[in-house]
Amino acid sequence: MGKLSAASVFISGLNGLGVEIAKNVVLANVRRVTLHDSKATAVRDLGAQFYLSEGAVGTNRAEASRAHLQELNSNVIVDVASGVLSAEMLEGYSVVVCIDTPHAKLVEIGEFCHKRGIAFITGDVNGLVGRAFVDVGNDFVVQDPTGEALLTGVISKIEGGNPAKVTCVSDERLELQSGDKVVFSEVEGMVELNDGVPRTVGSVTPSSFTIEGTEGYGAYVRGGLWKEVRQPKVLQHRTYAAACADPGMFLESDFSKFGRSGLLHLMALASADFFEAHGRAPSERGDADEVLAGMRAQNEKQASKTEIDSAGEDVVRKLLRGCHAVLNPMCAIFGGLMGQEVIKAITGKFHPLDQWLYMDFVEALPEKESDPSDYAPRGSRYDDQIAVFGHEFQEKLGALKYFLVGAGALGCEFIKNFAMMGVACGPTGLVTVTDDDTIERSNLTRQFLFRNHMIGQSKSAAAANVAVHMNKDFHIRPFQDRVSPQTESFFNDEFWGSLDGVCNALDNVKARLYVDSRCLFFNKPLLESGTLGPKCNTQIVVPHISENYGASQDPAEKQIPDCTLHNFPSTINHCISWGKSEFIGCFEVSPFETKRFLESASLDAYKQTVRQGLTPQELREKLLLVKEAVLGEQCVSFEDCIRWARLRFQEYFFNRIVQLTFSFPRDAKTRNGLPFWSPPKRFPNPINFDSKNPLHLAFVIAGANLRAKTLCIPVPESQSRNAEFIGRVAAGVSVPPFAPSASTKIKTDEDQGQGNDADLGNVEDEIEKIFAELGQPSNYKLSLSPEEFEKDVDTNFHIDFISATGNLRGNNYEIESIDKFQAKLIAGNIIPAIATTTAMATGFVCVELYKLIQKKPLESYRNTFANLALPLFAMSEPMPPKKIVSRTEKNIPDPINHPEYVEEREVVAYPNPHTAWDRIDVREGDITLGDFIKFFQEKHGLTLTMMAIQAGAKGLIVYNSMMPKFKESLPQTLSALLASITGEPLGSRTYLLPQCVFSTKSGDDVDVPPIVFHFR
Repeated sequence: MGKLSAASVFISGLNGLGVEIAKNVVLANVRRVTLHDSKATAVRDLGAQFYLSEGAVGTNRAEASRAHLQELNSNVIVDVASGVLSAEMLEGYSVVVCIDTPHAKLVEIGEFCHKRGIAFITGDVNGLVGRAFVDVGNDFVVQDPTGEALLTGVISKIEGGNPAKVTCVSDERLELQSGDKVVFSEVEGMVELNDGVPRTVGSVTPSSFTIEGTEGYGAYVRGGLWKEVRQPKVLQHRTYAAACADPGMFLESDFSKFGRSGLLHLMALASADFFEAHGRAPSERGDADEVLAGMRAQNEKQASKTEIDSAGEDVVRKLLRGCHAVLNPMCAIFGGLMGQEVIKAITGKFHPLDQWLYMDFVEALPEKESDPSDYAPRGSRYDDQIAVFGHEFQEKLGALKYFLVGAGALGCEFIKNFAMMGVACGPTGLVTVTDDDTIERSNLTRQFLFRNHMIGQSKSAAAANVAVHMNKDFHIRPFQDRVSPQTESFFNDEFWGSLDGVCNALDNVKARLYVDSRCLFFNKPLLESGTLGPKCNTQIVVPHISENYGASQDPAEKQIPDCTLHNFPSTINHCISWGKSEFIGCFEVSPFETKRFLESASLDAYKQTVRQGLTPQELREKLLLVKEAVLGEQCVSFEDCIRWARLRFQEYFFNRIVQLTFSFPRDAKTRNGLPFWSPPKRFPNPINFDSKNPLHLAFVIAGANLRAKTLCIPVPESQSRNAEFIGRVAAGVSVPPFAPSASTKIKTDEDQGQGNDADLGNVEDEIEKIFAELGQPSNYKLSLSPEEFEKDVDTNFHIDFISATGNLRGNNYEIESIDKFQAKLIAGNIIPAIATTTAMATGFVCVELYKLIQKKPLESYRNTFANLALPLFAMSEPMPPKKIVSRTEKNIPDPINHPEYVEEREVVAYPNPHTAWDRIDVREGDITLGDFIKFFQEKHGLTLTMMAIQAGAKGLIVYNSMMPKFKESLPQTLSALLASITGEPLGSRTYLLPQCVFSTKSGDDVDVPPIVFHFR
C-alpha cells in the first residue's frame, strides 16, 4: 500500500479502454492519476466510455471524465494534462499508459520511458481483438510472483546428517519444490534452526524434504514449524520497438487457437502501417488485401516468422470487420488486465506480462454478414457495436429481459456493461436486479458505482440509479429481495417465464446452485462468474446445449476434525473456526431450537419434529442447548448478560484447559506408548481473566451484547460498548472454583470413527430424561431472537465475538494472534474481491452474451479461468449436458471377501437418452392419483411404484404400491392429496413436482427426468 500511495500514473487516451484502466487504478488508491487525450468526445464513444454523456459530445474526453474519476476516490489526485502527447509530459511518473495512440508515438514514448525507468504499458481493443504490452524495464524485481499463500507445515521429526531429512505432519502431499526456501521456528533440540535464516529445500517427497548445512547442530527432540519464504524474481524487459520486431513467446489464452497470437501481432503492425498511410483504421470491405500484404511485409522483418495460410487469412478478414470499433466487453477484459499490470509495475506484487498478450473472439462474429446497410453507422452511441454485429442484433440486445442476481462488485460491473452495450435499452427491454444488502464503506474500493453519500442505501437501488445516468434509455428495475425458496411467491413462475436469461453476480455457491436450479427448471440460459482475489472463472450455461452450473462442482473443502477444532488446534485458522462454531452454537442454534420448542403446541408435538433427520447423539446435543436455555440461569438485564459472558470466558479459556491438561498432562502417552503431546498438538495453558486486558474485555463486550440480543433484552446505548462499565461489572462477577474430574472423557484423534462417549442405549435414556425435565412448552415465558451469522455488518458484534474468541483460544495454545479483519476473512471464508479481476470477469461473460443472442453452437462458447497474478488465461469449450442412457449397473456387495460376486440390474432411461434439461409435462387437468397411474401406464408404458411430494424440507410419501393403505388415496385428486397431507392451501400454484419411482413391465428400474404435473 505504501508504494501505491506514493505512485503517479499517466494515462493517455480516454476512450472506453482508457477510462476502464483509469477507474481501476483510481480505486487502487495511487497518489495521482493524470489523464490526457487529444480527442474530442464523439457520439460513438458513449457505447463504451461510461463517464461520457450526450452533453459531453464535442468536449475533450479526458476533461469530461476527470470529475467522475475524482469522485471515485477522494484520496487520489486526478488531474488533466492538455496538449499534444510528448515525452516531456512524462517526467516523474511511475507508470505511463498509452491507449488509442499511433504506432510511431508509441515507439517514441516507449524508448523514453525505458531509458528513465518508467514502466510503460500500452494496448488497444479493435472490434473483437485486444492486445496489451508491458515494459517494466531492466532489473525489475517481482517480490511475489504468484500471490499464493505461503506454504507452512508442522514437523514430526528431523533426522540429522548431510543432508538432514525433515518429516512433516500432514495427510496431504507437500507442495514444496526443490529450490524453495523455508524458515524454521519452535524446533526443540536442534535449536540452531530457529535463527530465522532461510534454508534451501533439497529433494522433496510427499511427506518430507531435505536441507543442507546442519552439521554440528544439536539433536532434534521434538516440535517445530516451517514456513515458505517467497523468492523474488528479476525481469529484463525490452523496449516497445524491440518487442515489436522480436516479440518472443506469446502468452496463449485459448489453445483451440494455438499460434494465433503471432498472426494477430502481424495484423496489429500492418494495421498501424495502414493507419499511417490512410489516416483511418482498415475494414473488411476492400482493405483486407492491403492489410494481408502488409502482414507479409512485416513478417519478413520479424526475428521469428509466422505462417500465414488460407485459414489465417480468413481469420484476418473476419477480424477486420469493425476493427475500428471499441466494444464495451473488450474494454472490460483489457481494462481489468491492464489496470492490474499498472499495479504490478508499482508494487512488484504478482508477475507482469512478459511482454505481449493478444486475444480474439472471432467465434462471436455473425456467421454470415447480412445486408451491408445493417452495419452502417446511424449516428448512435451503439455505432461501434453495430459495425461488428449489425443493427438488427442491436435491437435484439435492446429487447432483452434479463435477471441480474446481485449488485455487489460483479453486479456493479455487469450493470455498467449492460448500460453501455444497450442491453434492455429498447422499448420492451428490462433488467431486473436484486440484492438484499446495503452499501458499506468497505464496498467503495471495488464496487465502483457507489459513493460515500450512498452508505446505508440499498445496493440494487443505488446501482440502478447511477446506471440510468450512464444511459438514459437503460430500463432497470431494482429489488431488495434475496433469491431463495422463501421468495418464490415473489420471484414466481410468471416472473421466471418472462425472462430471456439470467446473470449471476453472487458470492456463494449455495445461492448459485439455487439460481441454477431455477434456470434448469425454466430452461433459461445462465451467465455465471466468480472471483477469488486475482483469479476468476466464467461459465456459460445454454439450455440443452451445455451442462448446467450444478452438474460439476469443486471437491468439498477439507473439514477440520472435531478433536482438532475443540481440543488440539495448531493454527489460528483452527482457533477462528472454533470461535465461529461457538458463535453459531450460542447465538444461532441454541435460541433457534429453543424458540422452536417454545412455539410447539405440546411436548409430544416437539418430540415428533425435533427427531427428524438427527442421530441420537445430535439430538442429545440440541436438547442440551434447549435445557440450558430454559432451565439454566436466566438473564433479565444487560448486567446479567455481562455476568454470563464473564462466566463463559472462564469456561472456555480456563476450565476447559485445566480439564484437558489434567486428563492429558504434559508427559502423557498414547496407546502406543508415544508422547501424547507430539506435533501437531500444542500443550495449552489456562488464561486468568483480566478486566484491563483489551482482548479479554472484547470477548465480554461482544458476548454480552449478543446474549442480550438473542434474549430480546434492551441494552442502553451508553453501556453497549462502554469498556469501563462492562469491565467493572465483569471484574465483580463471582466465579465458582473449578476442579477437574477424572471421569470426564475428552475425544482425541485416536477416538475418531469410534462413536461417541456413550452407548446408544445410554444416549436414548438421556434424551428421554431431558424431555421429562423440559416439560410442556407452555410452562415458559421467554422471548428469543436467533442471530444469523453476517460477516458484512461491522456493528453486529458477530466478527467481534469470533475474533476475540479465536485469538484467546490461540493465546491458550501459544498461537500467534491476528487482527479483526483477518479473522473476518477466515470466518467468512473471504478472499477480498479486486476491482481489476471483477471487471475482466464480466467482460468475458458479456462476450458470451454476444454469442448467446446469435444462438451459436456449443463449439463457439468459452468458459474461462484466469489468474491475473501469474498471469494465466485458459479458455475452453463448455461441456455438453450429460446424457442419461439405459444401462446395466454392476455392484459388488462384498469387494473384500467376495470380489468375484457381482450383482447386475437393468436401468431403463426414459426417454432414452435424456439430460438434466429434460422433463415430462403432464397436462391432463387435476386428475386423481389413480388416473395419474393409468396415464403413465397407457401413454408411457411405465408402472408407478412410489410417489412423494416435497413439502418444505420434507418429502411426504403419497403412494407406495407395496403398502395397501395407499389404495385409499387413488380416488383423490393429486392437488387435494397435497393439501390434505401438508395442511397448507395451494394458493396460486398451478403445478406440482411429484417425485416418482417407476418400473417397466419386466420389472426394471426406470430413470426419468423431473415430472411436472399441471393441475390448473
